[in-house]
This record gives sequence, structure tokens and C-alpha cells, in this order.
Amino acid sequence: MNPEGGIAAYAIGEGDFQKRSYPSSFGGDYATRGYEFIEEMNLLENAERVAEEANQLLAALPAPEGIMDIVLGGSQLALQVHESCGHPVELDRVLGK
Repeated sequence: MNPEGGIAAYAIGEGDFQKRSYPSSFGGDYATRGYEFIEEMNLLENAERVAEEANQLLAALPAPEGIMDIVLGGSQLALQVHESCGHPVELDRVLGK
């Protein structure tokens, strides 16, 4: 058994929308376990927070432009390194496909 689950909240405004998800950026998580894995995710307990974060993103000012120092959390840093360094060295890119 491979249970999979997650939640996503969308905030919709004039010409814009924002999405937040839990437990991961792509909305879900899975494991080779039973349904207890889904129960342990605490989806209902996190739903209100995820929705509020989507609303906060919709109301947020645009990020400033330009060259500057930034501070990244560990998970965002891992994603940036993966996207910027990992994908370009994958075999499909090396072979030009």
C-alpha cells in the first residue's frame, strides 16, 4: 500500500492567484505504509494555516528587483540548488534532449 495525501489552498484576486500546499510544495506526500500515514499528516489541523498563507501571499507586495543579499531557509535553498544545479547536469540536458 502506498497512501498519498496533501492539501492545497488557492487565494484568488483581481488578475492574480496564489497557492499554498501542505505537506510539500507540490501538494502531497506518500509512503509505503498504511492509512496511519495519512492520519499522521494532520491535514485538517493544517488547513486553516495553509489557507491563511495563501491569502497572505496574495496580499503581499512584489519582491524588490535588483542584486542584493538574501537569506534562504534550508528547504528553499535545497530547491534552488536542485533546480539551478541538479537539472542542468541530468543526462537529458547533457544529451541535448
